[in-house]
Amino acid sequence: MTAVRVDPTGLDAELLDCYDDNLQVLARHAGAADVRGPFFRDWGFTAEGPEFSREPVERRLREDTGLTVAWHPPLPSAVEACAALLAEGRPVLAMGDAYDMPWLPYAGHAHMTHSFVVDAIDGGTAGIADAYHNDTAWGSARPGRTEIDTARLAGLLGADARIATLEPAGPAMPLDPAEVMRANAEALDVSALRDYADRIRRLDDRPGTEELALACWLGVRSRTRYGRWLAALAERDPAVAPVADRFRDEVVPAWRRASERAYIARQRAERGRAVPAGAFDALAGPVADAEAAAAGTGVTTGGREHR
Repeated sequence: MTAVRVDPTGLDAELLDCYDDNLQVLARHAGAADVRGPFFRDWGFTAEGPEFSREPVERRLREDTGLTVAWHPPLPSAVEACAALLAEGRPVLAMGDAYDMPWLPYAGHAHMTHSFVVDAIDGGTAGIADAYHNDTAWGSARPGRTEIDTARLAGLLGADARIATLEPAGPAMPLDPAEVMRANAEALDVSALRDYADRIRRLDDRPGTEELALACWLGVRSRTRYGRWLAALAERDPAVAPVADRFRDEVVPAWRRASERAYIARQRAERGRAVPAGAFDALAGPVADAEAAAAGTGVTTGGREHR
């Protein structure tokens, strides 16, 4: 057997997407001192996607932990490449189509790119770890382990398999939390959030409400992560408390309320019923207002820390 077992449990799976989930697993396995900061300290918004981060997670991971995501050619085959990396003590992050992954509720139902970790190959059997956490229309996904035969692994990876490892890339960079907060706050474009709400409002009811519900769901998770990062900082530095309090009391609750209204709007659209405009107003109004207020607090808090 060639195995480098990883533990996919006990991390922040319910707040991360599948790619970040399994990167966090590998970062912990590699001994990173901070396995939460790289995934929690980002606060941003762009309308493409929509995307709730300001910079790529790979950059934050490199800065905070000294680890880099290294992609490998799947040669002579994807399974053999995984086995070779495992033989060197390196568990493998792999990408494939969730439709073909029997351990997920998406199997046979929905096509989407999904990450998982190959941490063992024993003859014709591959050990799979996956930290993904989500509730879907077809059932729940929770962090855990499974085994599949290597022929099935080869099939779900495909001819153009994407496999990676986390590799040391030098020392972690000293992190100035106040500078991170200020950069996040100064870069936040609240007008982009309002423009996005107006754009999807003009879509047909069903696609518009589906996009709104997804955006709000992602927004709740993103702002919950950042709020928890701020709260941890505030325990050590009272100067961070004002913006941490705003996230706890205003930003996250505003996103949660918007998400609840978006869910109802989507349900109405699916039934062919009229969609209330207030679902979109919640995003363009209270959510955007709360983000703008928190951004202002984040800038002044960061400034005070440097005086």
